[in-house]
Amino acid sequence: MKQKQLGASDPPSVSQSCERRLNILVLGDVEQPELADCIAQLRSDGAQVIAGMPHSLIHSAAAAEFELIVVAAAAPGRIAAADVQQLRRAAPLARIAGLLGSWCEGEMRSGKPWPGVPRVYWHQWPQRYLRERTAMLAGKLSGWTLPPSASDEERWQQTAAALGDPIRLADGITAIVAGDLHTYEALADVCHRSGGLTQWSRGDFPGEIGDVRRVLVSGQRTNDAEFARYRQLRQRLPTARIVALMDFPRHDDLLRAHEAGVDAVVSRPFSVDELRAVLFDG
Repeated sequence: MKQKQLGASDPPSVSQSCERRLNILVLGDVEQPELADCIAQLRSDGAQVIAGMPHSLIHSAAAAEFELIVVAAAAPGRIAAADVQQLRRAAPLARIAGLLGSWCEGEMRSGKPWPGVPRVYWHQWPQRYLRERTAMLAGKLSGWTLPPSASDEERWQQTAAALGDPIRLADGITAIVAGDLHTYEALADVCHRSGGLTQWSRGDFPGEIGDVRRVLVSGQRTNDAEFARYRQLRQRLPTARIVALMDFPRHDDLLRAHEAGVDAVVSRPFSVDELRAVLFDG
């Protein structure tokens, strides 16, 4: 089965959706397999991609030519905070975002994260980048253009405010596979905001198939039984869009999920707007 990007199926390029492109520079661990789909997405939007943090660039006025600078790091300590700060000095008007690998997920607790840089893990990147790019191209204040002191929550709220609510109304039924009523109600509320109908299943399948267009699975594990459930869902609902929620998925989890028939994976924690976009605009 053809592999798909995390969180989106065939995301549009800037040339398809906008006449103007952002002038983007990508630096750092750009050759890491875990980040490959994200780097490919940026390349498709015309980004200049350079491996490492070349001293001649990050200390020169050439960095100021870019509107968005993406610093990619596969693990903590791979890119020095001093280099990121130097980039900010060299390009004070550029927006800087961090594209981070799975090993960086514990850095906020025990490491030294780059100060003032929005942190986007590889499994969050495709949809979040698309939303931020859309806002920036429209000249609106977005999450990535807020001051360095802004929190993640403030960044999410600002991007949502900048874009409004472009998500179309849902058609058909979204079946939600969740182990408890509390989880179902929380996920159903996300769907209801798009005017969609939902049904709850505590087991492997929606109880009544009906007009099921989407299946949202609140996964608890990434073991063989979980991936077998995805394959069974795909066989029973060959045309439905299947979206899996996972806790901090790894690259292998993503590949196995797509091989099992999952259309998109959304990681916890997630923003409501991003989940809705994946479910209804994917």
